Amino acid sequence: MNMHRTVVSLVAAAVAFIAAAPTGVRAQSSYDNLAPCTVGLSVKDFLRYPATIVAVDEAKGSYNIRRENGETYWTSPNALQVTFSCRHVAKAGPPKTASLFMGTWDMFIGSAVTTSARDPKKGEYGPGGKGGGLTVSADGTYNWVDAAGAAVSGRWRERAAAEVSRGAKPPAIVLMRGRDGYDWQMSTEGKVSNDNREQVSVDQLPGGVTILATRR
Repeated sequence: MNMHRTVVSLVAAAVAFIAAAPTGVRAQSSYDNLAPCTVGLSVKDFLRYPATIVAVDEAKGSYNIRRENGETYWTSPNALQVTFSCRHVAKAGPPKTASLFMGTWDMFIGSAVTTSARDPKKGEYGPGGKGGGLTVSADGTYNWVDAAGAAVSGRWRERAAAEVSRGAKPPAIVLMRGRDGYDWQMSTEGKVSNDNREQVSVDQLPGGVTILATRR
């Protein structure tokens, strides 16, 4: 019984200590209370290589960074390792809608494991490559031309928030009966390419190939 009382007392003391801690200490863990990520700040890229911010695009919330070897490229916040040293910048804008998908996109298919043609029981790791181009129009239609030049046209619809899958967030659209006869979800995670163009994901539904698309 004494041991039980001791444990309870220790837990109560710990809770009281946390509650009594200065609010400023806890606030330091919030991005809102950090200085903005600015030119000249030392950071690490997605491979954790040391780099320095050399330019900032507030409209996209992206950063141009320079590695120690002199290489420079643009990156989005989710690929920038700042480890709570600064607050990501981005201009507040109107809520995003399906209109952000309108336009023409260059497609790239990443490497993936596929069934071996030599042995159906085994898989092969195939290289990635260009996946053609995709044009999404405001009239509810799309035109998709793959790397081999084969084209498929159809209609798209906006996907309800409850439908959005593959870890994406609204807005998202569905390209109905797209490549290979599947529906494909088009969504964004705020990514940018090395030259600061917008990027989105095009995912086969209900699950399968993911294609990265960069605004042309």
